[in-house]
Amino acid sequence: MRKVNIIIIALILLTGCHRNTVKTALPSDADRFEISESIINSHLYGWLQAEILYEKEFNIRPTKEIEEKLRQIRFLILVRQIEEGIPDPKADETIQALCKEDIYDKRLCEIVKWVQNGKKYEELNSSHFIPARNDPVFENYLTLFLFQAVPPFDAFSLLESFETTKQTPLFLYMNPRSIFPMEPADYASIHPHFAEGFIALAEHLFRGNKYRLSREFYNKALELIPNYTKALLGLGDIYYALEDYERAMHHYNMVLRYAPADIAAMYRIGLALHQLGRYDESNSTIDRMLRIDTVQDGRVSGIPAVQYYQGQGYYIKAYNQYLLNDPVGSRKFVDMAKSLLSFSPESYYLSGILFYESLELEAARQDFMSAIDGRNCQVPLHLGFIYEKLDVANKNIVGDKDTSVHRSIPHFLEAAACLDSGVRTLNSTINGFDFSEFEPHEQERMKRNMVRRLTNMRSSSILIAENIIYRIDEYEFLPEKEKHLQYLNGILSRLRNL
Repeated sequence: MRKVNIIIIALILLTGCHRNTVKTALPSDADRFEISESIINSHLYGWLQAEILYEKEFNIRPTKEIEEKLRQIRFLILVRQIEEGIPDPKADETIQALCKEDIYDKRLCEIVKWVQNGKKYEELNSSHFIPARNDPVFENYLTLFLFQAVPPFDAFSLLESFETTKQTPLFLYMNPRSIFPMEPADYASIHPHFAEGFIALAEHLFRGNKYRLSREFYNKALELIPNYTKALLGLGDIYYALEDYERAMHHYNMVLRYAPADIAAMYRIGLALHQLGRYDESNSTIDRMLRIDTVQDGRVSGIPAVQYYQGQGYYIKAYNQYLLNDPVGSRKFVDMAKSLLSFSPESYYLSGILFYESLELEAARQDFMSAIDGRNCQVPLHLGFIYEKLDVANKNIVGDKDTSVHRSIPHFLEAAACLDSGVRTLNSTINGFDFSEFEPHEQERMKRNMVRRLTNMRSSSILIAENIIYRIDEYEFLPEKEKHLQYLNGILSRLRNL
């Protein structure tokens, strides 16, 4: 890859970064259109309004200058909609218009195709991009944008001293972390039409369990851009967190109305159907997702998005088949999931269960070792069962004494501790949960679901602890046997008295 020309870096510092907006030329008869320059020049909603403005003006006065501005606005719209996953029915028309014009517009055409293809670093040479058109803030935006093709250079850090520029929607989009410290109400007041910022803020609030505000900002984005699929997906995720799977699916299906090939929405529908126990329907949806041949930008948990959703899709199919009492089908799909997702505790756990139930103990042991994540208490429990069976099968008897090493004990103790911690954590979560983030009817639903989950977890944990105590009590010649039993009985007492 060629080195970035230092002139490009200098241009960021020398070409008017203090200006608040992209300085696109308005039509001469601007009074005819009630839309401000700040709205036009800042974000997707403004660009969509500007496109209407320039189309009207071009129909009245078809000059080359207005035609160029119309192409520029459509370039901004198209790139932003690709990045945000918003369908653009005019994408091909915009690309054709850019690609057949002069060298400057052809560079914009190259950028669009680069974004469409997932911003692969090696596929765009940013070092020879020469800003033009006497439009400095727009050129600065493009320059910063193109630095994404030259990782790991952080071009935005060059603008840290330009406080005014950093707070404009155009550049906030490039550095969304600067949005999060703002008070949500203040943000909405300062940038009432910045839908992309509403999405970034809503996603941030959702991660912090601020569901009410998150939902509010997703809806604000939809008021501005009704086909904003990220907002619909986010609302679906909120309802999924509420365990209202039918309403979640309603929003995921709305995504598919606008973007029929959206694999994230299809995967979530398959997952919701799985939660509802509609396993055959879940499989059909996942199959539909797996048939889609698409390039989806971005990464999930460090894995390319398409690979992630394919791997997760095979895992859901494997789990569905397991619950449908089809171990052969389950084995087929879980192996495919493991091949795509090398770091997937859920897939390795299910694979281990299948091996364990078919008495392939060593294969099960290896999968359970790969499934250890500190959260699934069944993993150490099953490792305890496996080592117990292996020790019994291979024990050495000297006189009347069992000299096997009891490798199961540490895993049984770990499982009991995990269950104890899990129950107490869930109980503390319920007691400290902020139910004000939900509507009154949703609050009752959440409380009911959480209490039911706690009751079931507590009951099953008591049974498992009792079983572990019984097993250890049966061991003869076990070092520190009484100490282990005292520890386990303490856990059992806490679980019973919770």
